[in-house]
Amino acid sequence: MVMAPIKYKADEAAVTSAVGKGRKIELTSLVSANPEKQKLFQVDSSGTLVKVYEKGSPKAAFRIGKASSSYTETYVRLEGSNEVQLTNETISSYFTKLPKDWRDKIVFKMDEGKIRTVKFHYGDTTFALSLQDSMWRIEKDSVNQTAVKSLLSALANIQTDEFIDSALAAIPKLTAVIEVEGTQIRFVKKDDTKYLVQTSQSAQWFELQSWRTTSLLKRRKDLLPAKL
Repeated sequence: MVMAPIKYKADEAAVTSAVGKGRKIELTSLVSANPEKQKLFQVDSSGTLVKVYEKGSPKAAFRIGKASSSYTETYVRLEGSNEVQLTNETISSYFTKLPKDWRDKIVFKMDEGKIRTVKFHYGDTTFALSLQDSMWRIEKDSVNQTAVKSLLSALANIQTDEFIDSALAAIPKLTAVIEVEGTQIRFVKKDDTKYLVQTSQSAQWFELQSWRTTSLLKRRKDLLPAKL
């Protein structure tokens, strides 16, 4: 879990990578023991402070500075020591992240193979895709199976660009709703470049770039076979 500045489920891949790297960082050489040069290598208070705990007990604390001139190593310094060391690789990307980058970005996720019905609602317009005898159809109409496959792939793992943590002044008018196996995915067009998105599984609102939603917000004509 991300505990501060907001409590939220963490991105497991990011945490696993950071924990794995934090347990063993290989050093290649001593660069300086002069405390006045810590700022030069960005291992003073401007560097990222990482504290490692094991079962609640502190095990290590170190500062991550800038990359070396070759961009293949990183300057680091143990807290309490004046020695600036070089690692054998660049490691800042594992630890130096904004709070939002530690958060789980999943808006909706489902095993693609378990999706059997997808319903679309655009105002008064509604239509549904369903798997019928191993073929996808809209009611009894044939559809472009490749287009549907692309849609299902996009629906199976929707991730956000931004988190909307402040309360919305009012419930916005929905632009579209996609229902996947009982879960609603609600879309509100914010402007020409962004959509606000919420699912029926959570009160959390997300913000997606419009280019991401183009693979999701399909109209009936987008899924029908191309006319010759």
